[in-house]
Amino acid sequence: MRRWGPAAVSLAMSLLLVGCGSAAADQNSALAATIVQALRAGGLPLDSVGWCAPGSPGAPADPGAVVVAFHDRRLPGPQDPRRVTDGGVIEVLAGPPQAEARRAQLAEQVLIAGEFGYDEGGQPLVDEHVVVTGRVVLRLAGILSEEQVAAYRTALAHPSHRDDEPGPWPTIRCLT
Repeated sequence: MRRWGPAAVSLAMSLLLVGCGSAAADQNSALAATIVQALRAGGLPLDSVGWCAPGSPGAPADPGAVVVAFHDRRLPGPQDPRRVTDGGVIEVLAGPPQAEARRAQLAEQVLIAGEFGYDEGGQPLVDEHVVVTGRVVLRLAGILSEEQVAAYRTALAHPSHRDDEPGPWPTIRCLT
């Protein structure tokens, strides 16, 4: 099987995001690919990785945001790998203020869902863990234990670079 290095993944992601057409989107794509590599290098069992198409429901409003969804193999087979409930979603935003605003938006959605039984998009309330580091928002399935979330937090805080990333991930319509 052909293995693609970080440079090839970054180039592929740039090509997939041509519609965005911005240097920020290209940089965010490269960072998202590096984060996936760091999570895998940290021993986290990610598969079914896919780039979320711009404008996917539930994605951040930040126009340069890049979103990657994945399945955590410790959870039951992906019911729908496009959702946080099957593993997680990595959101790379323009900067730390946008990431903190996204955290606040997600917390508000939880309040709305708690009051009405569903979020503003009509989706039922789903528990999730939210980890914010710099301009990255990592949303993880609520079923993951605190210990498992801590492993994600540690891997996210200490990114490493490995040259074993599989070739370009598909672009999917995420339902985050």
